[in-house]
Amino acid sequence: MKKSVIFCFFAVLMFLSSCNNHRDDVALAKVGSEYLYASDLKGLVSDNATSADSALIVSSYVQSWVEQQIMAQKAEDELPSSKRDFKKQLETYKLSLLIQAYEFDYVDKHLDTLVSEKEISTYYNTHVSDFQLNSNIIQLIFVKFKNSHPLINRVKQMLFSKAPNKNLISKTVEKEAENFFLDDKTWLLFDDITKELPLQNFQQSQFFYNNQLEIKDSLYHYLIVIKDFKIKDGVSPLMYERENIKTIILNNRKNILLEKLRSEVKKKAIENSDFEIFQK
Repeated sequence: MKKSVIFCFFAVLMFLSSCNNHRDDVALAKVGSEYLYASDLKGLVSDNATSADSALIVSSYVQSWVEQQIMAQKAEDELPSSKRDFKKQLETYKLSLLIQAYEFDYVDKHLDTLVSEKEISTYYNTHVSDFQLNSNIIQLIFVKFKNSHPLINRVKQMLFSKAPNKNLISKTVEKEAENFFLDDKTWLLFDDITKELPLQNFQQSQFFYNNQLEIKDSLYHYLIVIKDFKIKDGVSPLMYERENIKTIILNNRKNILLEKLRSEVKKKAIENSDFEIFQK
């Protein structure tokens, strides 16, 4: 884009705040009898955008507007009137949006979003056959050091003990380790773990059945303790499905709430004789 064009678009952006009506406005483009004014672009560009980025955003918008108007006016000219009448579709769409906005507001005000652990557990036990794993998952602890780090043996001794003190390990490694994960109650996707640990030479089944692992590569030293694992196609554990179940419960509550709302609104309309259906 030429500098003069960039400057022109940037100047337009600076002018937007002073545009109150089309009489005092700046026309940026025209297609047939339709005009695009500077004020139509108000709010298009972020205050943090650079002048170059602002110019590109405005230029792209103007080009898109021109292309849309060209096609719209061509359609207006070519299509018969019967195919250009969208009043019914627009009215239906408007009603749909109106109802959707009302129901969203009603749910936002009336939905109980507190879900107890008992509810989650009950739902899981009642629908356990629905929760099947699509991937291998694992619970583990790992610490990643640079090779030859002086704390490796000390941390290894603590980590590989029968009852690792995770608080002490955390205090020991939080400033020295390259990375660490000590929450062995959280289920993780095994595929995500392979992005952090060099497990290319391990088959997953071989890896799972090693409770404690010490792995080295050219740069790092890894200490790993595996607490538990679940294999793909098996039953997914409750803790792994907890948030999913919570979402399902809330969606069920939402649907019940909306059904009740629709029923009550219709009941009141009948009681008040707000509508009448004419039979032929």
